[in-house]
Amino acid sequence: MIIYSIGVLALGIIGSFLLAKSIRKDTLGLEPHEISSLYREKEGILQSVKEGIMAIDAKRKVTMTNFSAKSLLDITQDVSGKEISEVIHSPKLLEVLHSNKPETNIEILHNQRTLIINTQPIFEEEQTVGVVASFRDKTDIKKKWWMLFLK
Repeated sequence: MIIYSIGVLALGIIGSFLLAKSIRKDTLGLEPHEISSLYREKEGILQSVKEGIMAIDAKRKVTMTNFSAKSLLDITQDVSGKEISEVIHSPKLLEVLHSNKPETNIEILHNQRTLIINTQPIFEEEQTVGVVASFRDKTDIKKKWWMLFLK
């Protein structure tokens, strides 16, 4: 009985060591308080940016949308977890978001606004696992440019 107990204890120790190693790898070696701190910082940065930002996963589901993106795209509710085609109805915008290559300064008319869109695919081990898109209102950009020009 003692031998079996020692064997089970040894297996438990080995298993917990392997599990801890796996968790460390998944969390990039960060401690839980460091992860939560990084998450709060990321959220603060994303919500304070004037440019609209939206992240979409490989299954074409929205994973993150900041306040500016909701405003520019006329989104009134939380869309996290929804299929991108349920949120955006512009075929051209969907085409840009579905491409698996970086797009720069693409102009699209969306709800009587000309938006300038940039996209960047997210890669993990050479596979595309999502895309991040940024949106700017071209009218706002022109206004700011003219304001600088007039000063």
